[in-house]
Amino acid sequence: MFRRRSLRRAERQLQDLLDSHHPPSLPGRSEHVLPECLLQRDQPLVDHRCCMGVVCSPIASRTRAARRGQLNGTLRLCLSGGQRVVRARPASPKSSCQAEPDERATLGRRQRGIHQLKQAILAEAQVVVERLTEVADHHVSAMNRRELLKLAAGAGATGVFGRRLFQTVEASNAYSGVVLAKGPAGYWRLGEPAGPAAADISGNGYDGAYIGSPTFGQLGAINGDQDTAVVFNGPGSMDYVEIPDPADASHAFSQPTSGTGITVEAWMRPDVLTFPGQTSDIHIHWLGKCVSGSGQCEWGLRFYSQDSPTRPNRISAYIWNPDGGEGAGAYFQDQLVAGTWIHIVAVYEPGDTNTQPPAGVHIYKNGVHRLGPPSPGTLYRTYGIVPVAGTLPLRLGTRDAASSGSASVSYLTGGLDEIAIYPRVLRPDEILENYTTAVSPA
Repeated sequence: MFRRRSLRRAERQLQDLLDSHHPPSLPGRSEHVLPECLLQRDQPLVDHRCCMGVVCSPIASRTRAARRGQLNGTLRLCLSGGQRVVRARPASPKSSCQAEPDERATLGRRQRGIHQLKQAILAEAQVVVERLTEVADHHVSAMNRRELLKLAAGAGATGVFGRRLFQTVEASNAYSGVVLAKGPAGYWRLGEPAGPAAADISGNGYDGAYIGSPTFGQLGAINGDQDTAVVFNGPGSMDYVEIPDPADASHAFSQPTSGTGITVEAWMRPDVLTFPGQTSDIHIHWLGKCVSGSGQCEWGLRFYSQDSPTRPNRISAYIWNPDGGEGAGAYFQDQLVAGTWIHIVAVYEPGDTNTQPPAGVHIYKNGVHRLGPPSPGTLYRTYGIVPVAGTLPLRLGTRDAASSGSASVSYLTGGLDEIAIYPRVLRPDEILENYTTAVSPA
């Protein structure tokens, strides 16, 4: 309630400034002196020779016609991209105002005065905008994107100043700013205080839904960022996020769609390192677009248990043919620490088994490229991969969402944050930028 009152009070300050400001160097709030004309608010100009029939504006600048001596048409003042428009009744066609040299000099002085007035108003308006930003930055930790938009609208923060407020708050976290600048097809910050909606802030509207009983409001991956993360509680809870395949049939999360590949970015925090797996090599699928036996498998991310006989705590990115089976993949296999955030980026290059030069899968850990083409296991041609866009949902925290069978254990126990999918291959420097922005001092 306090933050709502604070934002409304600051917005009222801004509105009062724009509605009530009067130029200190002119006679008063409701009148301005122009050459040969005294403008009374909402009254005709008194000089019939050059100003007949024009209704005055409390704040107005001259149009190009006015600078030529004809006060016709529309008078307007632009404030930071917004416009105040005052309609004027056209002067008589027989009226003219051929200003004498001394009148033109006076006009120039008045123009400079009005320019100074506009600068003063803009300076005062900026103070109010900074106050709005200060209030929003202080309280935004308890709000998600939808709540912020609703709050800004309720406070009257519309038009250019409302957009500036929201953009400032969204960009107050440098990390979300660099992600959005790269044009993700979907971007889920997972900072909601509760379900069921998992908001996509990419602007494309691909919202998801929380399933099960995840733990909200947990400390996130981004240094100094008050936006929170979500924790999934493993196979006993079967928590995950489900994002439907786009209803517009764009298949925005599929490798073949864009013709330029896709990049999948996630912050993952494994809270347990030893867990049951869906096969003898003890792994789970914790994110992806595939269901075993569906005939619509595409891609996914895999995590191996610490007690896997051959791949302890390996994290892999795979791409499959629609019927599943063996896929092309890239991985890193390091000693992990439970409860530590890892920045994982999987890059699926455009193409298939016939692409030349051979295309494949790359994986990055914490901004560093770990494996990719030309390593044979990463190449589509090694496994005859021909990706096909399907209609299965994208899932976070699981892949199959199975409630029975071997895949019923395939649920993450740990945190997820800042999931983004890009409709292209991100460059190594772009991936490093995201990571370094996330870990830099606040």
